[in-house]
Amino acid sequence: AIICVYQSILLKCDIFEVISNQVENEKVIKDLFFLNLTANVIEHKPYLTKMVADKLSNWTFDRLGFMEQAILLVAVAELLSEDADKAVVINEAIEYAKKYTAADSYKFINGVLDQL
Repeated sequence: AIICVYQSILLKCDIFEVISNQVENEKVIKDLFFLNLTANVIEHKPYLTKMVADKLSNWTFDRLGFMEQAILLVAVAELLSEDADKAVVINEAIEYAKKYTAADSYKFINGVLDQL
């Protein structure tokens, strides 16, 4: 889900277009969690963005890197689901940040998500 949201932000294209490109991958089609999570990000993106923006100090959401935006949007959407374990969601977001963002971005992401 993070990669699809990232591609949508980076390419400034509709996320449905990104998902349709991913649908060719049969594994993605069968992953209902991925589809539901991505749909929640699409449906609630303005609300999710505001939730993150409200926790930023001396920053705006648009100043964040595209991958940081994607990780935060997906993590917040996941946190809003009923069965989400906050510690697990934050840990997953940190691991993605360590893998795909600048060296210390994971600390920033951890700080933002911990406030929610």
